[in-house]
Amino acid sequence: MNHATRITTGLFALAAIAGCSQGPSGLPTTAPTKVELVTDTGFRQAGAVESSPDGTIFYVAAYDDMGRPAVFSVDVATADVAPLHAGEPFLYPADLAMSCDGSQLFVADTGMGVPDSEIGDPTEALGQAGGVHVLATADGTLSRLDTTGIARAAGVVVSVDCETLYVAGWTDADVPAVFTVPVAGGAATVVYEGDPLSSPTGIHVDADSVAWVMDHAARNDSGEGLLFAVAPDGTIGEVVGGLGMGRHGGVSLVPGGTTAVIPVVNDDGETELVTANTETGAVEKPCGHARVLMCPYHAWTFDLDGRARGTPEMQQAHAFDCGEWSLKPFRTVEWHGFVFVNLDGKAPSLTERYSGMEKVLSPWLESDLQVAIQIRWDCPFNWKVLAENFMESYHHLGAHAKTLQPTMPARDTWTEEERPGYIRAHLPIKPQVAEEMRDKEGRGEHPEGLPVISSLPEALKREWNLFMGFPLFMLMASQDRLIWYRMEPLAPDRMGLLTTILAPKSTVEREDWTDLHAAETAMLKLFHMEDMEICAAVQRGFYSSACRRGRLSHLEMPVWLIHRFLAARARGTWPATDMPPAPSQRP
Repeated sequence: MNHATRITTGLFALAAIAGCSQGPSGLPTTAPTKVELVTDTGFRQAGAVESSPDGTIFYVAAYDDMGRPAVFSVDVATADVAPLHAGEPFLYPADLAMSCDGSQLFVADTGMGVPDSEIGDPTEALGQAGGVHVLATADGTLSRLDTTGIARAAGVVVSVDCETLYVAGWTDADVPAVFTVPVAGGAATVVYEGDPLSSPTGIHVDADSVAWVMDHAARNDSGEGLLFAVAPDGTIGEVVGGLGMGRHGGVSLVPGGTTAVIPVVNDDGETELVTANTETGAVEKPCGHARVLMCPYHAWTFDLDGRARGTPEMQQAHAFDCGEWSLKPFRTVEWHGFVFVNLDGKAPSLTERYSGMEKVLSPWLESDLQVAIQIRWDCPFNWKVLAENFMESYHHLGAHAKTLQPTMPARDTWTEEERPGYIRAHLPIKPQVAEEMRDKEGRGEHPEGLPVISSLPEALKREWNLFMGFPLFMLMASQDRLIWYRMEPLAPDRMGLLTTILAPKSTVEREDWTDLHAAETAMLKLFHMEDMEICAAVQRGFYSSACRRGRLSHLEMPVWLIHRFLAARARGTWPATDMPPAPSQRP
């Protein structure tokens, strides 16, 4: 990769981006689809990476084994790592840019730190150390770029014509800004400064001299982490927000300028690459895996077995031993791709408890399910309100009178016998509607929106099934998908919710998937909003002085079973073990 396709990462591991289609120039025309590990040894806590023009050498801004900031070279073919320069005057080398001839690396240094040596006034030292350095790739000779006007630099990139550096950083008055400066040095020109910039770090410049600036601290209504476009005339526009980067990071645009590639930290604290459409602001967050875990607070990193690997800026802590700060282990079990955690390690076998549910769900679980659609919700009600709402279908009469009731009338729903491990409720489809669905299937249509899972028995195609695996594993199964509700209690009157549609791989790889995705996302939002409004109203009712416990309908048997579970756990046992199980509502 060269300066047009560079990428920075907040991980200590160096990654090579592959799987991109190429145009006549040899540059990628699509976003990267595959990440391959080149090496994760010889340096710690990588903060930026740049490649030589021919792509054979990677240069990494990271820390050496003594905890000193440094720049390393990595041979892509052999993975051999060699330091080019370590220690002073580097304090926080945050970004790298390669000259077009490959002879020089431009190093952006934020100056955010204090060197190990005694240098007097730390404030003065920061001012001296920040800015842009020039590092010779042949022998590691380091010099400071002779420029004025840039106090600290966090991002740097070389223009397409190879004559100008674009720098994201701060002015001498400590105002966030975007600058240009000749590659040979000289006075910096401010392209834009001040609000809405907050902490500009990653920067990319396209063939039209538009600077694409990643600001991990800027915030809008979508959340923290904004991408801006700064035109040559100094006008600035917000491209996409709410990226949630967690720390400083870079941005690259694929040739053509409509797709930005950005490293972010997701809601689970995992680092991932996302793409953002620069015209629409739409963000696509891919699924993947992490080789390490990173704490978004101080950027400590841990192996997947919990061992601490990267602990930046701890070299001055007396007798600090990285190996003593591993993460606490917990008992985990994987069940068909779902990971369960047991905090006290005393839970009975999950496989045994879910065996009956597994048998019923086997046609879905064996159909190569993929994450098809995900929607996050901030819910203004207690988690138990939604748990009960999810499992009982009595409310079809009211909340879903126009959506679910005409298809699956509340009066026809029923619940199976009580079990120690889970609840199962049946939502039969009205016979007339079921017959119409068969006719549609015969014509090659999708009665419920997505292609029918062909391995399903006929009976399972004509009803929805609701499952609650104790304590709160909630699944809905229909003829073309599984829907998973993952709840996150946040407060007595607030919870987070992730609704996920799981569909066979053959479904999400269809040519018409874009249209199917849009239609099913809209439908998922429609009927879930009906539940959101009702659940919020229930929560408000709790605050009324006239609030009183009501009676349950027989259609609310799952609600009763949920509380039977809670009561059993309070006794130190499980449902249907120390008391006779409640019978099924149907033979």
